[in-house]
Amino acid sequence: HIQRIKRIRKLMDARGDRRILIGAVAGGSVDKNVRQYAHDNGLYVLVQSGDAAELAELPQDFSPAQFLPAAPPAAQHG
Repeated sequence: HIQRIKRIRKLMDARGDRRILIGAVAGGSVDKNVRQYAHDNGLYVLVQSGDAAELAELPQDFSPAQFLPAAPPAAQHG
């Protein structure tokens, strides 16, 4: 999933889209180990809650991964 986000980031860069991406995964039932792996990699986890989805509890040290735009090309001085 992280590789997919990185591919999307590259496509956005090619189009000049400078927005910052963050990632999330979702599931009806998410195992504790899977949730921990996602959080360790900076991804939010959405879990089913009745007819809706909610954000899974975040660890205290959670820091979301940010998929930043590529640096713009350096200006040519001439």
